[in-house]
Amino acid sequence: MKTLLTILNSKFIQSSLALRCLSTACDHQGVAVSVAEYTINQNSYDILRHIASFEADVIGFSCYIWNIEMTCHLIDLVKQVFPQTKVFVGGPEVSYTARQILEDYEHIDYVLQGEGEEMVPAFLKSLAAGRDGTEVPGVLGRVGGVIQGDETFQEVEDLDSLPFPYEHQDFRELDHRIMYYESSRGCPFHCQYCLSGMNDRVRFRSVPLVLKELQAFVDAGVHQVKFVDRTFNCSPAHHRPLIAYMIAVDKPINFHLEIEPGVLTDDDIDLLAQAPKGRIQLEMGIQTTYEPTLQAIHRHNDWPRITHIMERLVALGTMHLHLDLIVGLPYEDYGHLRQSFNDIYALHPHKLQIGFLKLLKGSGIRRDYPDDYRYDPQGPYEVLATTWLPYEKVAYMKV
Repeated sequence: MKTLLTILNSKFIQSSLALRCLSTACDHQGVAVSVAEYTINQNSYDILRHIASFEADVIGFSCYIWNIEMTCHLIDLVKQVFPQTKVFVGGPEVSYTARQILEDYEHIDYVLQGEGEEMVPAFLKSLAAGRDGTEVPGVLGRVGGVIQGDETFQEVEDLDSLPFPYEHQDFRELDHRIMYYESSRGCPFHCQYCLSGMNDRVRFRSVPLVLKELQAFVDAGVHQVKFVDRTFNCSPAHHRPLIAYMIAVDKPINFHLEIEPGVLTDDDIDLLAQAPKGRIQLEMGIQTTYEPTLQAIHRHNDWPRITHIMERLVALGTMHLHLDLIVGLPYEDYGHLRQSFNDIYALHPHKLQIGFLKLLKGSGIRRDYPDDYRYDPQGPYEVLATTWLPYEKVAYMKV
């Protein structure tokens, strides 16, 4: 049985961590798979021709808000020319609405819900053995025209059990692409626009294993490693030895970390102060400073603390500081949005990124405010207007 795992990245410079996690996990389980990465900017027919060259019996697509529409179109094309090929999908865009996906898209045979490093090899082994795969936890499928299987979101309990996603990677092939890495999964916070904090649990890859894998990047001459951990600094026992390692590296490399500024301590800043210029860059999601909005999205911003932290970090002058603001959050009208912008701008970040709310499937905002939002019904479900912010103001913010 020939299997292809594939994804449509949003840009050429991106590399898919998900595909590498899945392919190395399959390899360790003795399941042979091929991997192909494309982008949403490529022609669908060109992608189809390349997919056809694999002559795959089973094709798995990784689905996100930025690629879901084109992915579903591509699946339709695949099924038109290869109707016997089994197609499965996974990823955050389909994991929370699996049954609806199968009902809406007749050419999708299976939805795999949640983290796939254990699920995908077990599913492929089931198909290879002549079974239908729906006995595997997390797999919901259409069998004989009937939707059946399991509808539970799967998580890997022990992250140390997973292989290094780049263990067989020729890093020269990714010389001009962003290198992604994760040392933890989950988030201790419950921001209602996000899916990462669906429960209270954060799982960590052990520090010695992470240090070994970071050294592989350093030895390969990688220029930047971007951590995808949702809150890198949520556990001092985990993040401090990693930062100490980053500081001590004797080669030119940059580490991008997404942190929660409110829990960054003075001890953390003292440690970061030792970093060579350009070694570390920090991305911090403040999102809003309007208190009713913060309460609605289940966030707490200790503003005096954030101001103190930013003053210290800016004074260091050694790292790039990136702050985020979201347009379209509940209760934030244009006046309060301007105030949030001014408050964040006054912190003197090197970059202030204005993002527009995406009404993610499974998110609290999409669930709790159904009558207050007008948004694009197709991915990425970007807000067009809210009860508090008219379309004209949203459009003005985009100019």
